[in-house]
Amino acid sequence: MRTIDFIVLISVCLISNLCDPLVVPLLPLQLADHDISEAIFGYIFAINPAASMFGALFVAKLMNAYGRKTILMLGICTLGLALILFSCISFIEDSNTAVAFCLLSRACQGFSISMIQTTAFAVISVMFKEQKQTYFSYLEGAQGLGMVAGPAVGGVLYVTVGFRGTFYSLGGFLLIMLPVVYYKLPELTDDQETPLLHQSSARSDQESNQSSISVRSSMALNEASYLGLLCNTVFFLTTATVVLSTLQFAYFLPVIPIELKRYNLSDLQVCLFMSLNSIGYLLCTLLFLPLLSRAINNRVIIAWSLFLGGCNHLLIGPSKPIPHNFILMMIGQVLVGIFLISLMIPSLVVMIENAEERFPAKKASVNNLSSGIFNFCVKFGQTFGALYASHLSEVLGFRNVCTTVALTMILFCSIYTLICASKFIALTKDQFSLPDIPEEPSKNTPKLKIVTPKSSFIPEEFSLPTQISVIPNHTTYESTMSTTQNIPNKNTLFSI
Repeated sequence: MRTIDFIVLISVCLISNLCDPLVVPLLPLQLADHDISEAIFGYIFAINPAASMFGALFVAKLMNAYGRKTILMLGICTLGLALILFSCISFIEDSNTAVAFCLLSRACQGFSISMIQTTAFAVISVMFKEQKQTYFSYLEGAQGLGMVAGPAVGGVLYVTVGFRGTFYSLGGFLLIMLPVVYYKLPELTDDQETPLLHQSSARSDQESNQSSISVRSSMALNEASYLGLLCNTVFFLTTATVVLSTLQFAYFLPVIPIELKRYNLSDLQVCLFMSLNSIGYLLCTLLFLPLLSRAINNRVIIAWSLFLGGCNHLLIGPSKPIPHNFILMMIGQVLVGIFLISLMIPSLVVMIENAEERFPAKKASVNNLSSGIFNFCVKFGQTFGALYASHLSEVLGFRNVCTTVALTMILFCSIYTLICASKFIALTKDQFSLPDIPEEPSKNTPKLKIVTPKSSFIPEEFSLPTQISVIPNHTTYESTMSTTQNIPNKNTLFSI
């Protein structure tokens, strides 16, 4: 894939990620005259990631059936239309109708975003096989930039062109991108999946029958599915890492602004504090992770990020043994963004590589399924993290919630290290171990002697037979086993 193709793909992902954070500050302003409770607003905001979460599982299956490019274009089209329809809320006066329209439109937006983002991960994993981790980082950087810039872009557009003009602009831009994607992106259905039966070499009739039976059994076991992927220990623990990475990022977002009131911060200062994690997010995406991935294995990066990320959450609360210190909280906020990316991107690479090793004849399919599971885990962690903090902080307090998250990450780090990282270390040890050096033959070892009748002639070339016979009473000649040695014909007999 050329650079321009990747730019087109990353631009679509950037715009799609602008949509959700852009809606958050604008929708309450637009519906201020309606009688809508805060709980209803919570459902309106939550339905987008929920639809994206469950949509990721369906999108992976759709990619296997219809191809990646088709699903990507369908996602762009539906998201553009959903944004344009979302602007029609300004024409609705009835509160119940407005809420129903918001829920429907936001659900369509979430499913469409899932179609775009899941397909983007699958495309990169196939087109950039050797550099997929680097391009995953660029893609996540674009999505992080969209999340950071979403409220700012929405505010500028809202002031300039109003509520309807804002969503007309975004939806229209996505619809304009459709022909660009169609003509610039190559066909992404190059699934070179050869059935194992066609890879077997010619054998005898008996060996061929045995091979056919074994191949059928292998093909039955090689059915790539969600269950087949998740049954593997390494794959399952890595998906749990993705959930934990987004949970540790999302759990404090609805609660920490309230905790910051003790420092008498203004609304602007609170917003700046919340944006610190985006700085760490972008730094790790564009700088730290590409350098680390060249020197350290991904499983080792995950293990260290789990441990250091757990220790970092003792600073965010901060944990009760640590005194209140605003500087420490700022440092912890930056590190949260760093550890989010250092957990997510290596986890996706490990998931795809593990699936490809187990299903070598189904690489394209398992790429799609792995991307779908990854996107599902990301959205699940975001949704569950916010609910976890908002409910548990009322019972335990925010500082204790931070401590539980820290201890959970450290405990999970030990489990992941024992199972996943230890398997990598064992594999690396076997891969780079020196081969056994054969011992020198002893003096008593019998030498190979070539026996031939005196009347035979000696051809230029001869391939040694697989069996050696000991025949007495023949003239013998010692052989040096050189490739240039004159060797007898096929009637030659051997003795030791």
